[in-house]
Amino acid sequence: MEIHKVLVVCTGNICRSPLAEAVLKPLLQPRGITVESAGTHGVVAAPAHWQTEALARQQGIDLSRHRAQALTPALMKSADLILALDQTHRAWMLKAQPQLAGRIYKLGHWSGNADVEDPYGQPESVFLRVQEEIIRYCKQWPSTLGTMTI
Repeated sequence: MEIHKVLVVCTGNICRSPLAEAVLKPLLQPRGITVESAGTHGVVAAPAHWQTEALARQQGIDLSRHRAQALTPALMKSADLILALDQTHRAWMLKAQPQLAGRIYKLGHWSGNADVEDPYGQPESVFLRVQEEIIRYCKQWPSTLGTMTI
């Protein structure tokens, strides 16, 4: 299956997945791939977490227009590739939509299937580490999309 749409999923869609969406967009849009994000327990219409937004801004990433959305079956079905930030999200999606199992991976798939910790409520050092991981993992996807069979 050719990939036209990527969906990034975390819990609230305010910390991890908005950042991953913002990092992936410029990497994938030149290939005609759209990127969106959502949360398994999305804080609908909430902006990105202030700490995520501030650290992203330091990297030249603008999250000011982000508004959280809840993950829905229709949103999942519309994506060709779904990237979960950790195993709890992947398991939740597999339970909700088992027929989509071949489309659901973790963002850290190419780094030992690593999870990305939820920084919510954690010190700034955790937000910074999470940001570094997300940027690193996102940069691994463009070169590998052509080798995947979904």
